[in-house]
Amino acid sequence: ISGYLSISNNDALTSLTGLENLTYIGEYLEIYENWGLISLTGLENLETISGYLSISNNDALTSLTGLENLTYIGEYLEIYENWGLISLTGLENLETIGGYLSIGSNLFLSSLTGLDNINAASINDLEITYNSFLASCEVQSICDFLASPNGTIEIYGNAPGCNSIEEIDSLCNIMDIHEFTTKNEVMVFPNPTKNEIFISGKDGAIIKGVNIYNQIGQRVIHKKGKTNTIDVSMLQKGMYIIEIEIEIDNRRLRSKLMIE
Repeated sequence: ISGYLSISNNDALTSLTGLENLTYIGEYLEIYENWGLISLTGLENLETISGYLSISNNDALTSLTGLENLTYIGEYLEIYENWGLISLTGLENLETIGGYLSIGSNLFLSSLTGLDNINAASINDLEITYNSFLASCEVQSICDFLASPNGTIEIYGNAPGCNSIEEIDSLCNIMDIHEFTTKNEVMVFPNPTKNEIFISGKDGAIIKGVNIYNQIGQRVIHKKGKTNTIDVSMLQKGMYIIEIEIEIDNRRLRSKLMIE
């Protein structure tokens, strides 16, 4: 298609089957107000959109599966007011957008996983707003953009963990707890926890100190010296960051810690 494609106001449409041969759109693609649309199946071979991509007001849509081969958007990407959307799965191969990135008012969206591979340098402005359950925004593309922004940033109205620049920054570049175990250095358990955590150094790893930070980067617990048990019963429910310093080379390992 050398021009644009607009798919809208089709109450009985459930998928996009029939568009399997579409690989290129010369202008923009709009998909909005298709109340019964549950899948983008049919767009599997779409690779390039020279204009923008806008997906909005599709209440039955739960993921973006069907866009797996999309690698390039020439202008902006906006995804908003899709009440049933819980995942951005389907955009994993998207590498470039030529404008702003806007994720807004998707009530049940909980993570930005799927946007990981966008080149941050291709994002001009960033807006992540009013996604009530969105608590995990620390995907690589967002972390890279926040580290070196190219334009304006608006982040608010989301769940704790993704409700400000500071909250996302604090979660960027943090190793998952399973990496501790994989590297045979440190185990932290139980996680999630309510009252206390146990920290175990493995293969000779000696723990020099432990810090726990809240989502705005404030240190709420500090322990010096060899520490194996920490009382966390005074902490409110939510996500924290635990930082463990290893004695041998003064390396600091970080991970998420959930308090129930």
